[in-house]
Amino acid sequence: MGAWARPHRLFCLLTAAVIVLFFISCDSEQVLVVSDPYIEAIHGGAWPLSESGFAFRAAFSGFNVDSVTPGAEEDLFVFLESLEKQIDAIVISPWQSLSASDAAAAVGNNNIRIITAGGAANLPISGSIVSVQPDRSVQMRRLGKLAGEWADRTGLPAVLLYNSSKETNRTEAQLLQNGYTDVDKTVPRMRIFDVAGEEQGTLPPDFITAASEASILLLFAGALNPLAMEATDEAAPPVITEYLYDSTAWSERIAASVEQDQKALKRAIMAELKKSSPDGTRYYPARVNKGHLYRMIRKNGLTLLSSQTYNSARR
Repeated sequence: MGAWARPHRLFCLLTAAVIVLFFISCDSEQVLVVSDPYIEAIHGGAWPLSESGFAFRAAFSGFNVDSVTPGAEEDLFVFLESLEKQIDAIVISPWQSLSASDAAAAVGNNNIRIITAGGAANLPISGSIVSVQPDRSVQMRRLGKLAGEWADRTGLPAVLLYNSSKETNRTEAQLLQNGYTDVDKTVPRMRIFDVAGEEQGTLPPDFITAASEASILLLFAGALNPLAMEATDEAAPPVITEYLYDSTAWSERIAASVEQDQKALKRAIMAELKKSSPDGTRYYPARVNKGHLYRMIRKNGLTLLSSQTYNSARR
């Protein structure tokens, strides 16, 4: 039985490969996934969109997907201009879009679709430029409620650090506040620090003092989050944040972290390749990972987020 199973399995794999090659050869749309060193460092390896599994599944929908990673100092569109093959669409990270604004118009004129995967594009939205980004609205309101319950129990206020420069950030900050006050109108008033007007790379005045007197920190200030974590290590209040779940340096302080749902992102990218979003933005649901402090919160009898929203990471 075992001897028969091996060639049978090989035959199935070869058959699948032939089918994929057939799909690729039939006038497939050429898609280039452009990763970058920073996002690969976050994932500890290849960006999931750059992995062969995504390209394999895309082939069955008529897309030929190649993946590249330009050098850290290499201009994205200078790199693309050096390519000899015709590209119909490129999928880039939000960080890549930061250097793409000057050349966006020219690329659009060449009928190349630009899809920013996993965050808001720093590009003018048009018919050829689409942002595929997580919808965190449900998670934000419920995380705000979790912070409110923590503040209500300890009698100390929560502290929010965020950046109001984008409308999405302002909306999410308001959802956090709404969830916070949903707990009880007598909950200690949240202290809010907006970094939009601050010098780049610096924390607002009095933030560290406020953090030392906080029940919990809500850190949603993008690149300033690690700096805020480091600056508050002495007082070490618990933290609800974003994209820091895998950080070993502060794992004991993180109660919850909003993270990318890579499976949902892949599905959204495929949907966008098949049919462009009419308003230039396609959303997919984010996920929340429970941190070490989740168990402590549970032990203290606080209401928890629903299991459907709180998709815990497997340890």
